[in-house]
Order: sequence, then C-alpha cells, then structure tokens
Amino acid sequence: MVVLPMPARFASVVLGSIVALSCARTAQRQVESGKELAYPPSSSRPSFRLGKTIEPIRYGVDLSVIPSSSSFSGRVDIRLRLHEKTQVLWLNGEDLVIHRSELKTGGKTYVAHVEDKGDGLLGFVFGEAVGPGDAELHVEYEGAFSTKDDTGVFKQSEGNDWYVFTQFEPHDARRAFPCFDEPSFKAPWQVTLRVPRDHVALSNTKVASETDEGAGMRTVRFAETKPLPSYLIAFAVGPFDVVDAGKVGKNGVPLRIVTPRGRASDAAHAAAVTPELLALLESYFGTPYPFEKLDQVAVRLTSFGAMEHPGLITYHANLLIAPPVGNTIQRRRKFAAFCAHELAHQWFGNLVTLEWWEDTWLNESFAEWMATKIVNQWKPEWNTDAYRASVTSESMIQDSLVSARRIRQPILSHHDIQNAFDSITYDKGQAVLHMLESWIGPEKFQKGVQDYLGKHAFQNATAADFLAALSRSAGHDVAPAFSTFLDQVGVPLVTVALRCVKGKPPTLLMSQERYLPLGSHGSTDQVWQIPTCVRHDSGNGPEVTCGVLSSARGELSLGDEKCPDWVVENHGRAGYYRARSEGDLREATLKAWPHMTDAERVGALLDLKALMEKGLLPVDQLLSAVETAKMGASPLLERTLAHVLLGLFPALVPKESEGNFARFVRSVMGPSATSLGFFPHSGDDEETQITRPVLVSLVADQGEDKELLDTARSLAGRWLRDRKSIKPEMVGVVLDLAATRGDMALFAEMLAELRATRVHKERERILGALGSFLDPALHEQALAYSISGELDASDASHLFWTAAEISARVGRRVGRAEDQPAPVLSFLEKRFDDVVAALPHEDIAFLPTIGAYECHEKGAAAISSLFRDRAAKFSGAPRILAQSLEQIRLCAALRAKQATSMTRFLAKY
Repeated sequence: MVVLPMPARFASVVLGSIVALSCARTAQRQVESGKELAYPPSSSRPSFRLGKTIEPIRYGVDLSVIPSSSSFSGRVDIRLRLHEKTQVLWLNGEDLVIHRSELKTGGKTYVAHVEDKGDGLLGFVFGEAVGPGDAELHVEYEGAFSTKDDTGVFKQSEGNDWYVFTQFEPHDARRAFPCFDEPSFKAPWQVTLRVPRDHVALSNTKVASETDEGAGMRTVRFAETKPLPSYLIAFAVGPFDVVDAGKVGKNGVPLRIVTPRGRASDAAHAAAVTPELLALLESYFGTPYPFEKLDQVAVRLTSFGAMEHPGLITYHANLLIAPPVGNTIQRRRKFAAFCAHELAHQWFGNLVTLEWWEDTWLNESFAEWMATKIVNQWKPEWNTDAYRASVTSESMIQDSLVSARRIRQPILSHHDIQNAFDSITYDKGQAVLHMLESWIGPEKFQKGVQDYLGKHAFQNATAADFLAALSRSAGHDVAPAFSTFLDQVGVPLVTVALRCVKGKPPTLLMSQERYLPLGSHGSTDQVWQIPTCVRHDSGNGPEVTCGVLSSARGELSLGDEKCPDWVVENHGRAGYYRARSEGDLREATLKAWPHMTDAERVGALLDLKALMEKGLLPVDQLLSAVETAKMGASPLLERTLAHVLLGLFPALVPKESEGNFARFVRSVMGPSATSLGFFPHSGDDEETQITRPVLVSLVADQGEDKELLDTARSLAGRWLRDRKSIKPEMVGVVLDLAATRGDMALFAEMLAELRATRVHKERERILGALGSFLDPALHEQALAYSISGELDASDASHLFWTAAEISARVGRRVGRAEDQPAPVLSFLEKRFDDVVAALPHEDIAFLPTIGAYECHEKGAAAISSLFRDRAAKFSGAPRILAQSLEQIRLCAALRAKQATSMTRFLAKY
C-alpha cells in the first residue's frame, strides 16, 4: 500500500431484501425466533491477538452487493482446524449484524450464540465444548457501506452511478465478513458476488462462472485464490468500463485497466507503462508474476494512494487515469513510482507475507526500495537516486525525534499498527535497504532476495527469514549490522576529520553519535554498525574506499600516500547517516562539489540544513551556501534549494525581517523564476518543466514578487472561464497564488465554479485554492465550508487540510500575534465534533499535526489542551500527538538559537 488499499447471495437461506442498518456496530446479541439467546460470558477473550488454537483452512464468501443500496448481506463459510477443545471460537468482526451462525464438526451441528462488545472481536459461543479436529463455521450477516471512509466496504458516486470498493489493510476485512483478520492466517478464499446484471463484478481471481438470477441480478463466482491473508482480499462492483490491455509478463496474464463509466479513453498511459515495469520486476525476481490476472482499478481515495491486492490493484483515480491533455510529467512519474511499488508487492507482501505487523517494513520498505530501483532502471534520466536522497533526508527529520518509531517496532496495540505505515517504514526503510545492498553488493543482494521468495512462497515470513537469506548469499552474517538500524530508533551523525602524515596513507578519523536537533532531551549515546563509503581523489584518479564504523570511534585508511584534495563523505548517498566534516576535511568537502552527483549534492545541502537545526551551523552560513549553490545549479538542485528556503519560513524568520526574507528569495531565485514564467518554452526538458511551478510559487509567494502575483491573478480568472488557457502543470500554482492575496469576489467566483463542475481534478484544484486564502474572514469561511455538509468526505478532507496548513504555516498573515496559536486551532476548539463528523475517520488521528508548524510554547500548550484527552480515542493519534508537541518545542529552541544569525544575514537585503 502507498502512504499513501464480496458480496454475493445467500444459497441455502434467503434473508430477503437488503435492509439498511439501524445499528452503528455489530449487534450485541443474536436474535432467533424473536427471542434473545442467553449464553455464558467467555473467560478467555483475547486481549489483542487471536492466538493459534484455531486456524482457518479455507474461506467461502457469498455476498449480495447492490451499489445503489446502503448495505450488503450474505454469508461466510470457514473451514477450521481446532487444535484443542473449546466452547468459544474467537474471530474478528466489526459493524456487522449477525443473523445466524452454526458450527459443524464431528458429524454434529452446534448453534452459536454471538458475544460482541463492539471491539472488533466476535465470540461464537456454544452450549458445550467442541473440538479438537476439523470443523466448518457458517455465518449469515449484513453490513453497511461506508460513504465517508475509504476503508472496509465503501461506495462512491460518479455522476449518477454508484460503485462499491473495498480496502482492508491493515485490519478492516472484519467490516466485510467475520474472519481471522491477522496477516499470519493465510488461506485460500472463494468469493461469490450477487450483483446487478448490468454491473461489472471484480475480485482477486478470474471469473469461474456466471449465472443469471432473474429480477435484474446475476451471480458471479470467482476462482479460488492462492493462500492469502484477509487484508489482501478485495472486490469491486459497478458500471465500470474495462480496458483490455493485452497479455503481460512471462506467463501472459491478462492486464485490464478498470475505469468509471465513460473514462476508458483515459487509461492509455497506464496500459502502456504497466507491462514494461512488470517485465523489469520479473527479471529482477527471477520468477513470473505470481497471480493469474492483473486488474488495475481507478478509485477516489483519501487515506492512501494505492493498494496491492493480488489480481486487483486499486489506485487513486488521478494516478491511474488521465486524459492526454492532463497527463503531465509529474503525473507520469508519480504513476510509475506507484505502479512499480504495487507490482513489487506482488512478490514482497502477496507471494510472501509478513507474519505480524512489526514486519510491515518487509512489505513497504522493500516495495518502496524496489520501485525506486526499477524506475531508475526504466528511466535513468529521471534521476531517482536524487529523489531518494531527498526523501531519505525527510525521513531523518522524523527519525531524529525522541518519539520516533523503529523500523521494526513491536506491535502491542491498534495504535502501533496504524503508526507502522509512516515515513520511517517507507522512506527510512528503503534507505537502509539501499545501504545494505550497496554494502554486500547488488548481485549478492538480488540472489538473497530470490532465495527468500523461493523458500517462503505463499507462506508467511519474518525479518529473521529475510536476513538469513541475505546472509547466505553474502557469505557472512549481515543481521548484526542491519539490526542496529532495524531495531534501533534514530539516525547516526558521523563526524569525519582528515589526517595526513607524510609517508603514511591518509586516514579519515570517524566518530558516531545519535543525531538530535537543538532542544532535544534525548541521549546521543547510541552506536550503529554503519557501512560507510567515501569517494576521493588519489594518485590514480577518483577512488572509493569503504568500511564499517562499528564503534563510537574508528578510522578508515584511504590506501594512497597522496592526501586527497577533495572527499565525498557519503559516496552515492548510500549511507543512512548525517555527515559532518571537521578540520582540513571541510575544505576538501567544499572542493568535492564539482565532483558530486546530483544525489550527493542534494544530500550534502540537506545535511547542512540538519547541522543548522542541531545548532552546529549558524543559519547565515546555510543561507550563504544557498547563494553559492544556486550559481550554475541544475533544475533538480534548484528544487532542493527551494525546499530548503520553504523550510525556513515562517518559523525562523522574525516578523520584522519578512520583507528582507522576501527580497533575499527574489534575489537568489527570482531570475530563474522570471525566466521560466508561467508558460512552457520551446526546448524545455522535463526537469525544467517540473521545476517551473516550484520556483514560480516560491518567488511569487515567499518572495512576494508583485509581477508574478499579478500575472497569477489574471491567469486564474482566465482559467475559471476557459480550462484550456493554462497548461495543467501550472493550474494549481496559478489558482493558489491568486487565492493567497485574493478577495471575497475571487473566493465567490471559485466557489461558484466548484459547485458547477463535477470533474474531480478540477474540483481538487479549486478546493486547494479555496483553502489558500490568507484573508482572515475568507480563511475562516473556507474552514467552515469544509465541514458544512455540502462536500463529500474526500472533498471536505482536501479543503480542510489545505486551509489548516495555510493557517499553521503563515498564521501571521491571517492576523494573529506571533506567539498566538493559528486560527485553525481556535476553529477546532469550537467545532471539533463537527470536524470529526465531516472528515474521513482516518484523518482524525492526524489532526495533532496541525500544530507541527507552530514554533512557540503557546502553540504546544494549545495543541496539548485540545488533544490530550482525545488522542487515545483515535488509532495512532497518541504517538502523532507526541511527535507534534516535540516538533513544536524543537522549533522554538531553534528559533531562539538562530534568531540573531538570521536577522544579521537578512539585514543585507
């Protein structure tokens, strides 16, 4: 899954027409003949995990789904193995109404009474003990479609059509059917769907048979799956267009792109790209795509970007499909990354599945690493190594928090499961895998991966299994070194000095500690086994020297008597660490700049920013480095410089220096932004086209460039009247810039256009602009409109979060005192329950992140007061709150430290 993943009919018992649910959760009793059945309370209710005394052998799911209805109904038959005698079978189930359940075993049938406390567990209680031995549990039930969330079984409308989709990862299969909703329970599934005759029904496997049932309905029976955990089961029902994209892969499996009705022509790009990426993945893994079909389905998503269900991958519609005119370079690159990620999951995650969520990284870190590798192989000109250097640095920011997670974090609660899908898992995880591959060698790493997949195909596996396979291929035990990154929180800071003594090889003196930003209360006393490689000049030209820094201090001999003129401290940016040079090495590091790759330059700049945030480098030196690096910078490096400057404002810029900061931005980045302008030029390469919206936005907004702002306002008016007047890649920038200085007339015009259009991409752009108004009254109006009930949950989420980010980051522009919390916090205090009711459930846990852009103790106090008694109610929120509060206090400490340096530097402008 990217972080941003069955209904049929009753056979023997007909429950009648589908009834809309009147309950918000699973019925707490079982009703039979109109009487409540008494049953003894269980004394062995699971506290969190189900245990292994019962395991599923096979599922048969038979459900009825009518997308225009409000609910689904059906039955599940689960073949079980009971390993001991028991009076209660514990399964997962939530928001389901159970109508009938019985167990057949040993030639007898036992009627079950259902114990349900609304906590995701269902106890099927029998009048006497059953087992051990094989058994079959039969359950008839119904459940509700969600129209707010994109989890469980949910429905969405496109025009006048309704569609049903599912998303079960990590633990929402229990909202579709009673099941063993943990990844270690892999079993074959046979899904049957009863759907309207004119609708398309999809699931993980091919259709085995179809039967017309009359009354406008038909039954679609799908082939049995390979062993799969519940979170990978999926289905979709609706009046889809299905695009046949031919046969793909070594086994010639059918590829189809599935779109809403009328959007088939927008599937061409996905149909062309997917086969090429799949072929590269098959080559790397050494085995064919392991499933019998490959459907890719467009869905409107809010809480994630794509999901890797075997045979039925779901994508955010804006990623998977686009008209040719809207198929921008950014969208093409993003789709390739997402597609490669989800296809990699077909081996890592689907063929071989994690045993428990503590090894979420085995799925997500690997898929992210693999996607970067494969896309770089497919399109080397896209320079994905530089992108990885950037996202790795971003993950290091989170990893520097005392409240950060480990990659392999023990999972002891539902909070822990939700937190496992974060940048530590995805981005730190892929960076550490890249480092491990570079250390043991790409060929040995690939052999280890193939060994691991072959040994555990269609089974579960753990980190120990993966590391054992890599150790066998490497010829030595890689687990001790890798585990220091896997099972330990934090990012190392490696300090390097150069010692040159005549007649002896030059030596790098290295030390390590945990990197902690200024103001942190954590301990720096940590040690990793860090594979390190440096590149340097020698008597024979550039050389790469590698070693492992396994203690607090160490040395790396460069093996040549010549003292190097230049040194790249982190060759290829393969090492997961921040680098700091000391003494003579500082000069050698500066001289290395012309010899660096783009990835190395990106990483070096972001390391400088990190040293500033630790208080080891005055901010004026960082800004001077930005001035120097801008000269002759590539478009990719210009985007990195823009990123650095965006990270400084407004937190580290005193209010009285805002004008100076704007002039600095115009001085350094303005010429490039003005030259690029709002329209493409003949001969622009892809990097230039991607850089244009970044620089124009920075210089117009943070640089307060009047000419660019006036042009944006004029172009916004043109686009609102004529959608073809601006190239798609610039529309969002134009509308947002116009809105930041916009008035009530522009707000009203945009709102009218939002209400008039049903094109999702247009709505997304207009919503983003409505959330960008800095006028205090219009900012408040945008927040209020987001939860007014006029918008669906997806649109409400987009508008709310855009406005919230604007409120927190540039709150000074909407009329607040510098040390007062952002207006969105006051809004939340007054309307918290309304916000919870309007936004998707998955959004609520992230509300504390609104405070991440605050930079004073009052902001921390406001966030704490608002969430301390609420966080525990939302999965994942306690850690998110802790991280938000920590970030605020770190920002306040950094601001106090760097204020004088910032003011001194900006005084020149």
